[in-house]
Amino acid sequence: MIQLLKKEDQFNRTIFNGNFIANKPAASGTKDNVKPYSSLFYWSHARAIDQCEFGLHPHEGFEIMTLFRRKCSTLRHDGSVTDKISFILSKLKRLSQKYLLSRTPV
Repeated sequence: MIQLLKKEDQFNRTIFNGNFIANKPAASGTKDNVKPYSSLFYWSHARAIDQCEFGLHPHEGFEIMTLFRRKCSTLRHDGSVTDKISFILSKLKRLSQKYLLSRTPV
């Protein structure tokens, strides 16, 4: 069964002295009444009011992908939605390969 949660019932958090607002509709382990329903165990919509910088976040067994709407909104493509998604994913793949090559092993 899929459970629909109102925004106020989802995990909401403000950090960096109120300069960064995060809403996590799917965030495993943050609320007892929220159970993961697929391999997507974390999703967050965030808004930066002022500049914020996150340090490196250690994780193992999965990779974090971040999309910035400002960058994606500059896409000019006359193809279908599938074409746009493929274009974004190919850019992400190139970026992740570049990141992995330049990343210092821990």
